[in-house]
Amino acid sequence: MPASASGSSTPPFFMPEHTSCSSWPKFATPEHDITATVRKQNLYRAAHRGDWKATIDILSQDSTLRNAELNGESATALHVAVGTGKAIHYVEELVKGMRPMDLEKKDRNGQTPLMIAAIIGNIEAAKLLVRRNQGLLYLCGNKGLLPVHIAAQYGQKDMLLYLLKVTRSDDPSRPYASKSGAQLLHYIIQAEFYDVATSLVSKYPELIDESYTISHSVTPPLTVLATNPSAFQRSVSWWRRLYACIFTRWQISNDRCSTGSTTPDEERQSPWRVVRCISMVEKLLLQ
Repeated sequence: MPASASGSSTPPFFMPEHTSCSSWPKFATPEHDITATVRKQNLYRAAHRGDWKATIDILSQDSTLRNAELNGESATALHVAVGTGKAIHYVEELVKGMRPMDLEKKDRNGQTPLMIAAIIGNIEAAKLLVRRNQGLLYLCGNKGLLPVHIAAQYGQKDMLLYLLKVTRSDDPSRPYASKSGAQLLHYIIQAEFYDVATSLVSKYPELIDESYTISHSVTPPLTVLATNPSAFQRSVSWWRRLYACIFTRWQISNDRCSTGSTTPDEERQSPWRVVRCISMVEKLLLQ
């Protein structure tokens, strides 16, 4: 499992609680539902262990459990198996018997199995899910984020690179445009993936313009860079390239090089005050 990027803050998102045995389901059900409850508990345990033989036995008694909610988190066997980050053969066998639309089921936190994979960096599971249903790439969670956003938000670089490769720009959800694109760039820079950010803005230069659109309420990229000066020492080359790329694009797209009256919001979004800060930081760190 890829390690999260150092220095990135814990995002306001739900980690998959169904990845530990401590979250085994407890149910309050009528007497006649005891058998179904026990089967759900057993399936949950089997999915957590990656025990396909036990799963076959349970599903042979009740095939509807394959995509049933197994605990209070509304997690299915697929959510649980993907969230463990192991037993990929189990995920593969489980997916074989499911319809593409079944893979879109969300848990209580609004997470599909692909989103769980993005959080923990389970690339093999992600590939299986995307091959079965590419629409998973464009489903948003409760926070309005796509899997590609979530991978960046949780600092899962290998997963991010994979999702960037398979997430198409021409999808109606427009993942690299408007606020979605601005958020993605923000999370990538915040994770200190400056090489990925530079590549992304080179391919989609309009992302920089979107990042400085006040209505999007996204922290501008140069501001994100300035608030993490220690990253400069760790990635000097890419840090400089990204800084130059963003600021040059902003100059080309905006005729605001001369000082003039601005509103408070425009001043907050303007790179000029951040540029002065970055220049000072660079000189200080290179001394």
